[in-house]
Amino acid sequence: MIRLGIFRSRFFIVGVLAAFVVLLAPIQDFGQAVRKVGALVGSLRGTDGEAAANTTIKIRNLNTGREFSVATDAKGDYRIADVDEGWYTLTVDTPDHSFTLSYGIYIKANEDASLNLTMRPDGTLQGRGSAGNAARGKSFFRKPLGIVTLVVLAGVVGLGVTQLAKTKHTIVIH
Repeated sequence: MIRLGIFRSRFFIVGVLAAFVVLLAPIQDFGQAVRKVGALVGSLRGTDGEAAANTTIKIRNLNTGREFSVATDAKGDYRIADVDEGWYTLTVDTPDHSFTLSYGIYIKANEDASLNLTMRPDGTLQGRGSAGNAARGKSFFRKPLGIVTLVVLAGVVGLGVTQLAKTKHTIVIH
């Protein structure tokens, strides 16, 4: 049973302050909006199987409509960085034709999605890819359950400290 006098104790105040410090330490960037971004990397080959240099690759977010584009280098390689997490459509524009990928691409935050493309004579793209280079996920103590765990533990420690401070211990040495 908790007595009301415990709330006036300086140990209780120190315990509460310690709990706030422990609680706020893992969420220092909580108030800041964190943009979840990833990247799309790969290579582009023409209908002849050769590298398609200086060709524009565009992706469009299906939810926001935001577009990202980049030109391939001399080897046909490309990298679209700082892409918001989500589902995308992809098109390749050449001076002669526009090629489309017949399925959506999901780009995860903190990952490089790899997609190697080949232009086909029928105006579609053939793609092979995978997700990789995954960054470490969120620490347990930055997730809601971790924060609740810290608050509960800090409260229990604070209560234990105040209870110990109120009791008088006698050490007997024989």
